[in-house]
Amino acid sequence: MNSLRNSNPIGITWCPTDRLNLTAALSYRQRRGWLLHQADANFTTFNASKCQTKARV
Repeated sequence: MNSLRNSNPIGITWCPTDRLNLTAALSYRQRRGWLLHQADANFTTFNASKCQTKARV
């Protein structure tokens, strides 16, 4: 069972001329969930965070 705790995407697009568009985006995610070990019946939890950027011309 995974749960997404926080997701905050932010983006901006700038069009200085008709032929040029600049786009930038930033996304930050926090997740937590359960892991099951395949060899035994061991359970554990995890916390993860991810920061992702994107730029386009």
